[in-house]
Amino acid sequence: MNDFQILCLGGVSNWDKSAPSVWLTAWVIRIFSHVSYQDWEDYLYIDPLIVSSGAVWLLNYQSEDGYFIEADNGTFHHAYLGDQKVALTAHVLIGLEAVLQNLQGGHKLFVATAKQRGLTYLEKILPQIQDTYQLCLVTYTLALLKSSQADIAYGRLLADAKDDNGMVYWSPSPIVANR
Repeated sequence: MNDFQILCLGGVSNWDKSAPSVWLTAWVIRIFSHVSYQDWEDYLYIDPLIVSSGAVWLLNYQSEDGYFIEADNGTFHHAYLGDQKVALTAHVLIGLEAVLQNLQGGHKLFVATAKQRGLTYLEKILPQIQDTYQLCLVTYTLALLKSSQADIAYGRLLADAKDDNGMVYWSPSPIVANR
């Protein structure tokens, strides 16, 4: 198998015969980037080509507007994400941010460009976000990527907080505290 074939096969799937998932690929490259230490290579070695090809593979699922779409609509996390565009884009950007420092050459350039397009999309869509989960995820992503809109998102997040006897939480509906 040559390098071109490996780069085209960068997606990660749940099962041997299932289609690759954008969500899972972003999560896996993020985890791999967190456990790739030179001191650990005798015990746990992750080929940088795996992370690099996963990051490049993700770019195939970014729209011109900057949001990411799932490779296969039948994946396990679809119901969990709700509006896929916002949550999936934030999730992928978190993964790309984690791996960007370890990429080299053209891959680093392509990922940095895609990351900026995704960030621009999240900044643009921020005023329209109503879902608490999405607002939390986008706020974290904007802060992680050092966006100029991070403080605005954080202010909205604080305004959406619920307080029950000094216990702060975020939820679409009130949660009764356990006695």
